[in-house]
Amino acid sequence: MASPWYTPGGVPGTSAFGSSSAMRGELVLIETAMDKLPTLTADYVVKVNPAGTALESVQYLDVVQGGTGVGTFTDGGILLGA
Repeated sequence: MASPWYTPGGVPGTSAFGSSSAMRGELVLIETAMDKLPTLTADYVVKVNPAGTALESVQYLDVVQGGTGVGTFTDGGILLGA
């Protein structure tokens, strides 16, 4: 399945012998794709941006309907507004 960050190259093909150069090329594509993902940071969560076009690391979550409208991390959990 193609995506903005990685499109499989089909290597190796079904019932095909593996070529090391072709496999290295596919692994480079995967490595490049992983480099496009946001950096994971302690106490942050990865979310989709409002436009739905990218991932981003955030420390706080927006709460559409909540008493405080604040999202915070406490003791490894997520505390959403009451």
